[in-house]
Amino acid sequence: MPPTDFDKQLKFSKIQKFLGVVYPIAILSVTGYVVWVYVALICVNSNIKIKHGYRAMGAGVTFLVLFFTSAAISYLCYFRVLFSNTSYCGDTNLDYYDSTAPIFVCGPNGAPRICGTCKCWLPDRSHHSRVSMKCIKKFDHYCGFVGKDICFSNHKFFYQFLFYGTIASLFVLISTAIMYARKGEYRSLPGTWIFVLISSGFGVLFMGTLLFRQTVFLLLNLNSHEGRNWKSRVYHFSVFFPEQMTSRVHVQSDPGDLPWDLGYSKNWRSVMGDRWYDWFLPFRSSPGDGMHYEYNPSFLHKMRLKATSAPS
Repeated sequence: MPPTDFDKQLKFSKIQKFLGVVYPIAILSVTGYVVWVYVALICVNSNIKIKHGYRAMGAGVTFLVLFFTSAAISYLCYFRVLFSNTSYCGDTNLDYYDSTAPIFVCGPNGAPRICGTCKCWLPDRSHHSRVSMKCIKKFDHYCGFVGKDICFSNHKFFYQFLFYGTIASLFVLISTAIMYARKGEYRSLPGTWIFVLISSGFGVLFMGTLLFRQTVFLLLNLNSHEGRNWKSRVYHFSVFFPEQMTSRVHVQSDPGDLPWDLGYSKNWRSVMGDRWYDWFLPFRSSPGDGMHYEYNPSFLHKMRLKATSAPS
């Protein structure tokens, strides 16, 4: 008997979950080795310690302090994502689809969304994860490098990890190049230094690219799932404005509509928090409950016009 779609999905999930264990171990091992080489061999042995004792601290100690600061916060953000609780949709019930709610995302038939696999109700912006095989609130994507679904409960910490990780990698790359240029005693670059340069360069390119992509989506109030082909994406909504309507109406958005775009400032604070220091510290989660989201007023007005002009 050929494998069913469910069997294929289950196999895919098991492979990704296995890689989700391997990748974090590999990342922590590689970065741990980079930290040791950078601190012990590059900063201390080559810039602080000399043959006849210790000289003035200079650049080596300055680089160490800056590196430990950025690396420590980066690791903290990483572990916040790694050990975060995924916000599953299992607690959603039909009360979410209150008959008086002015608008919510619905299925193509106008009915409340229900997952065909999980058999659970789906609030706005929630989607099914092929890896965890569960529906998740404000699902962004599954990240194999942390072995976690990035979603409402840990999106902020993931963004902070990319931010600090990019800074730490860029700092190691530049400072290592500076220290090598200042030393001038090596005829050829040591293999350990080459490994640090390659690893930090890869970190800058990889995390920097993800950081840029996440920043664009964050400022538009999109997650990665919604951001795929967002200029052509169409949403289905169940709309009810009691002062103008007697029953709910199914309407569609236009391609490229951004239903939850509240402007750059509000979009940023909806994920990163209202306090400026929360933007930099990985302690508080994003505000809200992961199920209810403020709609763009202009978009709501547009949906109202569509609903009231729709043929009965």
